[in-house]
Amino acid sequence: GRLRGLRFSVRFFALLSRKLSLLASTICSRCVRRSNIAVVVLKRTRLPCAHATKPSAVASCVLPVLGLPTSNPFSLRSRYLPPATNSLTSASLIDDCALLFGCGLSQTGFSGYCRSMNIGITGASGVIGRHLSDLALRRGHEVIAFSRNPKRVIPGCEMRPFTTEAAPAVEGCDALVHLAGESVLGVWTAAKKRRIAESRVEGTRRLAEAVAKMKRPPEVLVSASAIGIYKEGGDLPLLEDAALGEGFLAQTGKSWEHEALEAKADRVVLLRTGIVLAKQGGALPLIASAFRLGLGGRLGPGTQWMSWIHLDDLARLILFCIENRDLRGPVNGTAPWPVRNAVFTRELAARLHRPAVLPVPAFALRWLGEFSNELLGSKRVLPGVATEHGFPFRFPELTGTLADLL
Repeated sequence: GRLRGLRFSVRFFALLSRKLSLLASTICSRCVRRSNIAVVVLKRTRLPCAHATKPSAVASCVLPVLGLPTSNPFSLRSRYLPPATNSLTSASLIDDCALLFGCGLSQTGFSGYCRSMNIGITGASGVIGRHLSDLALRRGHEVIAFSRNPKRVIPGCEMRPFTTEAAPAVEGCDALVHLAGESVLGVWTAAKKRRIAESRVEGTRRLAEAVAKMKRPPEVLVSASAIGIYKEGGDLPLLEDAALGEGFLAQTGKSWEHEALEAKADRVVLLRTGIVLAKQGGALPLIASAFRLGLGGRLGPGTQWMSWIHLDDLARLILFCIENRDLRGPVNGTAPWPVRNAVFTRELAARLHRPAVLPVPAFALRWLGEFSNELLGSKRVLPGVATEHGFPFRFPELTGTLADLL
């Protein structure tokens, strides 16, 4: 009788364990990707996991349910996420596991911050700034938004003014992200070029002056730059150590980065971004409008490389740079799979179900001034540093990016 009772107890607990595992797996698969859950965990547990060598108690409970190892849960990329992965779910799940435990993801283990930070963002009212602010808030950080119009309200953010005439009030910021600057889209007249250069160089100089006056300098400054700083490379891949160019945008980028490196932050990250693809704002809506009218076509020969990045990946990469203490210096903000202009044209036309039979000859672009050189130049820029440090791109290829945005 005792033996039968023992067998019954074992079977009962085994069945109960399977049911609970199934229930937990269902809950995790549906909910672990929701940032608000991660914020609750971050704010309520304050896990002491920065630079930890063992998983936290929460990680030990959740990772087995997800079918992931607990011995070194954040050496996941090489085993579960190959560089050329197409799996949106895998990248999202692994990234949000890191988010759940309050850490950046790297190939060697925990390398990020666990505590909530005060992140100051210049250009916060722009396309990138708004998306970054929203993501940072959902991750449990506090955001101080700097804008030329401080009366503008960004939900959840403290607003402060930012101009190129005076140093901004950056006291209290644990990290700074510098995005402010005149858009490069448009005809590059002499006045336009002056605004592009002054807004970036002078704005960064004012920010560096403000940092120098801080009682406690920020832990990191992530300063936006551009892949226009590189010399044309044709079909050669351009990593962060590639040769720099000599044109207007390259010279502006050099001065821009020089001013950023003058800041007395503990770390300075120079984020060289490519063409940012977004639903609203930037180049994609303008290009898509022309294609919808049947006016789409390749630019010039169409053989030039286009190095792009999805807006969401760029915002996540910025936070990755903030949270990962190993990152400093140049970081390419581009997707791992750049495409030729002809391929971009074909993919966009297919997505919009429109023909692309009206190529724009090179001479027709010359009215844009020197900006035409950027449209016709070939720069195959790859995210070497981001890939090396295990950043998981959610949108590594163009087809999935356009499907998400259009």
